[in-house]
Amino acid sequence: MPPPQLRIASKLLGHLLWQGPSRELPDRMEDVQHAWDVAGALLQLSYASEPMVATSVATVITWLARAPTQSETC
Repeated sequence: MPPPQLRIASKLLGHLLWQGPSRELPDRMEDVQHAWDVAGALLQLSYASEPMVATSVATVITWLARAPTQSETC
């Protein structure tokens, strides 16, 4: 199974790419980096010592894991 950051980033990336299908390659590469950064930030928050933050991040991660992919919504 891929690492958590990769799984989260791939979920985010699918939604980012779906929102801007006509974007050029450099813009799409920025989307890839943005998805990776957001996934890393979510994981860092989930490892934080505050249970409230960790619970909120866990909720977002759970939601992202269940979010339909572009192929499922078309």
